[in-house]
Amino acid sequence: MKKFFVGLLAAIGAFTLLITVGIFVIISLSGPRVHPLQQPTILTIEISGPLVENDHVAELASLLGGKPMALKDIVDAIDQAAKDTNVVALVLRLDHAKIGLAQAQEIRDAVKRFRKANTENPKLTIAFADSYGEASGTIPYYLATACQEIWLQPMGSVGLTGLYAESPFAREALDSLKLKPQVEGRREYKSLTESLTETDFTPASREALKVVLESFMQQISKDIGKSRKLASEQVRALVDKGPFLTQEAFDSGLVDKLGYFDEVPQWLSKRTDQKLPMISTGKYLRRTPLLQAKPGQAKIALIYGEGNIHRDRSHRVDPFGNLAMGAREMSYAFKKAVEDPDVAAIVLRINSGGGSPVASESIARAVTKAQSAGLPVIVSMSDMTASGGYWIAAFADKIVAHPGTLTGSIGVAAGKMVTGDFWAHWGINWKNVHVGENAGMWSSSEQFSQRGWQRLNASLDAIYDAFLERVARGRNMSLGKAESVAKGRIWSGSDALKLGLVDQLGGMQVAIELAKQEAKLVDIEVPVEVFPHPLTVPQQILKLLNPDENDETVSVGIMPQIMASIMRSVIAAKNWVLSGNDRTVEVDLAVS
Repeated sequence: MKKFFVGLLAAIGAFTLLITVGIFVIISLSGPRVHPLQQPTILTIEISGPLVENDHVAELASLLGGKPMALKDIVDAIDQAAKDTNVVALVLRLDHAKIGLAQAQEIRDAVKRFRKANTENPKLTIAFADSYGEASGTIPYYLATACQEIWLQPMGSVGLTGLYAESPFAREALDSLKLKPQVEGRREYKSLTESLTETDFTPASREALKVVLESFMQQISKDIGKSRKLASEQVRALVDKGPFLTQEAFDSGLVDKLGYFDEVPQWLSKRTDQKLPMISTGKYLRRTPLLQAKPGQAKIALIYGEGNIHRDRSHRVDPFGNLAMGAREMSYAFKKAVEDPDVAAIVLRINSGGGSPVASESIARAVTKAQSAGLPVIVSMSDMTASGGYWIAAFADKIVAHPGTLTGSIGVAAGKMVTGDFWAHWGINWKNVHVGENAGMWSSSEQFSQRGWQRLNASLDAIYDAFLERVARGRNMSLGKAESVAKGRIWSGSDALKLGLVDQLGGMQVAIELAKQEAKLVDIEVPVEVFPHPLTVPQQILKLLNPDENDETVSVGIMPQIMASIMRSVIAAKNWVLSGNDRTVEVDLAVS
């Protein structure tokens, strides 16, 4: 036993020493390094896997090998390079790109700005992939067409096959397991719970989904056609023939060159008659930092709302990269922006399919409070700003969406899975003791009582009516008009513009320009600053160990924090074993 405790203390000591040394190493490596490029260079942007919006995801995640790529990093690098005379070419590497249509449109717009930066001596752009999707790669290929030349590795393919959406329907499986979903929604297009209650798409949900996919496909066909000098009808005909093998893609004019990635810098060097080194996105941004605001200088506050909307105060992105939009955290970001006398306007970038209506209302309140303080708020929609995400956006001074944004879904759904018959089948019978007629309303062991079902529907009606009222007021519509575009239906950004749900099509750059106009800062360069200010890596580590800390900075020593964390983990594990599963059910505004 003595050896055990000696070993345990030694392990704790080693762990503490490792973290302490690690923090000092990270601090030494995380300082700014400004070394502008000194020779003509190729900026290489590799898009691999999904993208998050915010470039201030925790660096701790990158230390553990889990930091996702950030869309803002990519766009900032391209825009910086457009002004940098030493960046003569841009290479997009898209081997494993997994991005949404709106994010692809954001990057396409940045590439277009890059290409137009110097009309006398145009900068070169190349898209390369070993394969644009081995099976389906419509959106990666769509992104590639923003470049002057598209390269494909031999034995690769172009998966230009169109758009496809599918959903599992578990009704029959649930019936066989004696599980009964008791759910309800507002209105007919709110299909969030259909996978539990139906065996196929309802006519309403199939209609809405078909319209959205057709709108997206029209955008893709038009843009690809413009880039590849093809009519939209020709692109649609090619889509129906895909996917394309290597030579087929070349012969069809979908790619310009078959080659390997190591040949790209060689080809560019020959094209420019000079040897061109390559630099990655991260290294380039570290060498060419963005415009920073000086005290007393007007600036735009940029606030990110990404992920499922919930009531907790947890950060938008936790130290390990999990996406969440906490109401308290978002409200705090707006509060800090309002308190900064140099902030002239706020751009709120949203990428969310919804979540808690209570949390959505809290964040919407933060938007209106900022407006009352004299700050215009412009919403920039990413891949998805639907349901609770749209609830938050409705009161903005202006709403900007990409044509490929999924938005709307103004509706609500809620319910529970009744498991009593399932347990009874195995000889397990749940019994209860309660005080209050609806005390067990959300228990999964029994169905809603008549009174409970009535209260659920009353809640859904109240939430839906409140949602409609906020949309009508925020978008200056009548309630009848709001109802006609609501009913839980999803829309593409381009269709949402026609319906009055958004004000303008475009990306972050458009939203920033609108914010400048609203703040009367036109024709000048205005710094953009993310709020709240990101924590340093040591602060993130301490925040992880002390999640109840309210301040941006943490001053408590590392040693007691580590010991407290160890004890907290032991206690939490014990409580989890004793308490069982939390069966709390919350009304959901998630996109259908």
